[in-house]
Amino acid sequence: MKVIEIYWKGVELMREGRWKEAQSWFTDGISRYPDSRHLHEGLTQVLWYLAIDGAGGSVALEYAAQEVVQAVEIGLKFNKVRHTWLLAQIVGRTGDANTLNDLFERTWRLHPLSTLTCITL
Repeated sequence: MKVIEIYWKGVELMREGRWKEAQSWFTDGISRYPDSRHLHEGLTQVLWYLAIDGAGGSVALEYAAQEVVQAVEIGLKFNKVRHTWLLAQIVGRTGDANTLNDLFERTWRLHPLSTLTCITL
C-alpha cells in the first residue's frame, strides 16, 4: 500500500470515529514509512483528538507534540510549511516554548505570511 493510501484510510477511520484503530493504522504506517510527514500529521490528529476528548490525557498530548514536531521537521527539509495550526495548539499546550519558538522562527524564514496567518487566527 502506498503512503497516500495509508493516509486516506487513516482519515476515513477518523471520520468514522474509530480513533484507536486510526491510531494503530497510522502507527503501523509510520513504521513502514518513517519519513512521511503526512502519516505523522495523521497520527497527530488522532492523538490531538484523544487528548482534548480526555481519553488519552496528557500522555496523548505529549505524544501528539512529538508527532507534530516530526511532521513539521520533515516538511522543513523540503521547504514546506505545513501543520502550523496543529503545532501551535499542541506544542503550545505542552508549554514547550523553546521548541515552538524554534520551529516558528524556521517556518517564518521560509514563508512569513503563512506563519503569520496561523499565528493571528
